[in-house]
This record gives sequence, C-alpha cells and structure tokens, in this order.
Amino acid sequence: RLTRYAESALRLEVDRVAAAGEGKRNDTLNQAAFNLGRHVAAGSLDRLRVVNTLAGAARQAGLEDGEIFKTIDSGLEGGRRDPCYAPPGGWTQHAADEIARTVLAPGAHVDDNGEYHEIGSFKFAQTALRLLGPEAIYRKAGVAGTLQGDPGRLELVPMDGNDGRLLIDQRLRVGVWSPPKKDGEDASLKFRPCTKDWGSLLVSHASAAPGVRDIDAVVSYPVFLPGWKLAPEGYADRVFYDPPEAIRHLSPIQDIDQIRGTLTNLVVDFPFASPSDRANFFGLMLTPIIRPALEGNTPFHLVLSSLERTGKTKLVEQVFGHTLLGDVLPSTPLAEQEEERQKAIVSLLLAGDTLIALDNLSGSIDSPSLASLLTSRVFAGRMLGQSRILKLANTITLVGTANNPTLTGELAKRTIPIQLQPESANPEDRTNFTHPDLLGYLKSVRRTVLSCLVGMVLNWIEAGRRPGRRLGGFEPWSEAVGGILAYHGWSDWRAKDGDWKTNTDPHAEDLERFIGMWHAFNYGKALTAAEALKLADSEYLFGEKLTAPSYRGRVTAMGMSILRRHLNTPVAGFIIRKAGSSARSEYCLEAVRD
Repeated sequence: RLTRYAESALRLEVDRVAAAGEGKRNDTLNQAAFNLGRHVAAGSLDRLRVVNTLAGAARQAGLEDGEIFKTIDSGLEGGRRDPCYAPPGGWTQHAADEIARTVLAPGAHVDDNGEYHEIGSFKFAQTALRLLGPEAIYRKAGVAGTLQGDPGRLELVPMDGNDGRLLIDQRLRVGVWSPPKKDGEDASLKFRPCTKDWGSLLVSHASAAPGVRDIDAVVSYPVFLPGWKLAPEGYADRVFYDPPEAIRHLSPIQDIDQIRGTLTNLVVDFPFASPSDRANFFGLMLTPIIRPALEGNTPFHLVLSSLERTGKTKLVEQVFGHTLLGDVLPSTPLAEQEEERQKAIVSLLLAGDTLIALDNLSGSIDSPSLASLLTSRVFAGRMLGQSRILKLANTITLVGTANNPTLTGELAKRTIPIQLQPESANPEDRTNFTHPDLLGYLKSVRRTVLSCLVGMVLNWIEAGRRPGRRLGGFEPWSEAVGGILAYHGWSDWRAKDGDWKTNTDPHAEDLERFIGMWHAFNYGKALTAAEALKLADSEYLFGEKLTAPSYRGRVTAMGMSILRRHLNTPVAGFIIRKAGSSARSEYCLEAVRD
C-alpha cells in the first residue's frame, strides 16, 4: 500500500509541477519536493529518480537548471525530517488522485481495511497544514495569514476561522469514513465541507506550528537580503519578493555615467535647494532596497518647502512611490490620537508594508509612535479591535512632506531633510517641465531606474563596501547609503545636517539661553518649576510650550516639558539634575566633566 501510494504521489506531483504557471513555479516545485522527500526518507521512492523526474517537469514549466536543483534539494531536505511510513487512513488505489489532498475530519474512523483511527484536533490541523504545503500560509508576529492580491500587489491578510475553512475547501478534501451499509461491502470515504470550527483549528495551529514561514515584509521591488544577496522571486529570509511582470529578471546597470544620468534626469523638474538635498533624496530611494540587509533602523526622510505646490507630494508619491511600487504611494493620515497612530502602524506592518508616506504635516511634529518606529527594530502595539499586543519586525521606510515644520530635538536628530526651494511666489504657475507627463515618464523608465539602483549597490559591494559618514543611532544604514552614494560621486549627502538641526528645533536655542541664564544668576541654587518659569518668562523663552491657560498649568508645563524632559541631558556644558529628596520638586545644574 505504501509503495502504491508513493508512486501515485510521484505522478500527481510531477503533473502539478509541469502545469505550474509563472509566479508559482518555484513554490510548486518546492512543495512537490517536500512531499516526495517524505517518501524518499521512508524508502518507498528513490532519491535520484525523484530529482530527475521533478527536474524534467520543472524544465517543462520553464524553470532554469540553476534554480531547479537548488529548490529540489531544499524541498527534499525538509521532507527528510518527516518520513511517510504509512499512507493516510482510508487510502485506496482508486482514490490515488485525491489522496494527496485528503485529511480525515476530527473524530473516530474505521477505514476499508478495518483499521481504527482517532483524529483529534491537533492531528487534524497538523495534517491539513502539512498537506497544504509551505506556500499556503505565512505568519507574522504569531498571526497566521495568506498572501492575497494580483502579482506585484500581494499583501499578507490575517486569517480567521472562515478563512481557514475556505482555504481547506479550496485546496483539500475533508474525509469521513462511513461504515458499510450491507454485509460484504467496504467502508466508504465520504467528503464533507469544512466547518468554521475546523478552519479555526488550522489557523490556531498555524500561529505557532514549526514549519510555517515567518514573514517580515512583502515587496514588489528588488531588495538585498542579509549577507547582501539579491532576493530571489518568492520567499527567502523572511521576505517575499513579488515582482510584477514589468520588472521581472532585472539586469543591473553598473555603468556610473549611466547611473548618474538616469537618476539626475529622473528628478530634473524638482527645485532642490542644494545638491545635498538631491543626494538625500537619492539616499531615500536606496533605503527600501537595502533595508532587509541592514541590522538596524532607518531615519525619517522629510521633504519640505517654504511654500505649497512646489512638488513635495509629487516627489514622494510619484517619483519615489511609482519607482518602487509601480503605482502612486498612497499617503497615510497622521491621526490626532497617539493610540490611533500606533494601531495604524501595526496594521501596515501586519500587512507586510514597507513604505509609509505622511503628507502635509503641519505645525510642530512630535509623536512617540513615530519616534519608536524610527528607533525600534521591533514595533509593539495593538491590532485594531483587539487588546492583544503584537511585536512586529520593523520594516518601514518612513517619509513625509511639510511646509516650514518644526520638530522636537529628538525627532530632528532622526530626520534627513530634503529641501525644495520654490523659484517664485506662485510655483503652481510653472510650465517649463522637462517631463510634463510625469507619471507616463516614470512608467517608461521604472525598470531602468531600478536597474540603476540595484547596480549602485552591487558596485559598492564589489568595491569592498567602504562605509560612508555615520549617523548616530542609524550606523548600518548611514554607512551603507553614504558609502554607495559617495562611490557614485554624490559625496554631498547629508552636508547640511548641522544647519537642519539648528533651524528646525526653535526650542534648542531657547534651552541653551535658559541654561546660560540659570548658570549666570542662580548657579549652585536649586530651582522649583515656578522659579524656572519666572526665569524663562524674563526672556520670553519656549514660546507655545508654556502657553497653558492658567498659571498653574504653565508651571506644570515648565516642569514636565522643559525640566523633566531634559533631565540628565547635557546642554551647553551643564546637566540638569533632580535636587535632593524634598517634598517639592527642585532642579539644579551640574557641570559636565571633561
């Protein structure tokens, strides 16, 4: 029975591989090799025969030998760990075409050989998950999901019981052995629709079972994986690369003159304030492509201008977004409530998204959720409608647009500015564009631009990966992006960092003045928040940070937003310390030691 079952399985898997379409050929071959590897491990099939037969079917499907044998070896190795020493209960020769996708329903069964089987919830879910194969279900932060959408637009969608039910009915058959109706007849295998409860068993098992593919990101553009290797199509190293037909099988462009000409022409219509701002934008375009290869986080890129309608949104949503996604990058609204911001980020991460665009930010930009997204390799937050805390790998490249924004000092240090300088008071009246049909142009050059970006990374790797200028907190990212750009002649990347940090945080200068006055007139004396407020008011410092409607509120703001916020932080040669252990909160200055 085992030999007949193995032979039937071989015929079935070979037919599936030969008929697999583009985009599914590698996964189908891997699953077939895994299923047949279980029979090889049990001794019911010869390994060389399986390899040669599957290779022939894969060539018929259009795969190349290089990827064929690597995929087969990987699948066989996985199957080796789970030998198939017996056919599933109820296997008969006439059901050979169905046996590879039949799972017995939970309960007690007596098959046509008189063998008794007890199928519990765990065994049902385990068997269904194995028969579905590794490409059916993926997992992120313990949440099981399926990849859904057209090629080039896949996203990870979390599953519930109904989703599990539909998946089983679509790909498997749930079997129930019915006893014989008359003497002399055999038991018969009947098929039943999957129930929601059985579907929930599958989802629950997949959320923790070994063998389910954990996934961090779903990308439709080429990326480099850990070890600086280009991602293959499909799944590898927790990333699923899902390229649309228009950019499949890219050939990297490594000629430096062609790279510089292509990228310069891409943004020729945008009025960058300086060459440094343009180089910063090229750094933004490289960031998502190298993000999976980095051990660390990436900063916030902010496209800003002094006027509206200077092209900020077009630069982000169309040039940046369309180059990577093949479509306009949709903007994500920044909710007023911090809890809603957190949930929105969790939803995007859970779907496998890698890019977030925040359009038209206004006023003072400050958000603990955004700060956490920029500094944490794992982002923790709640799913919408649930109290469960998820810990998700941070794969996001964050970009925003704003007119004359102010940022807190902490956020300013984590931001790469890309300044556009309007050429007139009415930039919307401009007509002298090199590419008047910008989207049409972007569509025509997308493949070339991506080939150039990939070629830039390969050039840098082949030259020994010389590191660029470091940015504290983002060392792996800055060394890679800076090194890549410098190798290709854009050495002015981040040349205006000092001016940016000074100009964007108006309270930084106020804080230094406040510390100077404190030292000059009150050094050695501990101050309460009320006394510190009086000192700040004498020079009109800290502006809107101290505009509470009541005096008590202003004192509280001084204590919380200024003193306590900068506690133990070196400023202008001094450190603000908590003074003593008195009932009232007092603060003192301590000189920074050399």
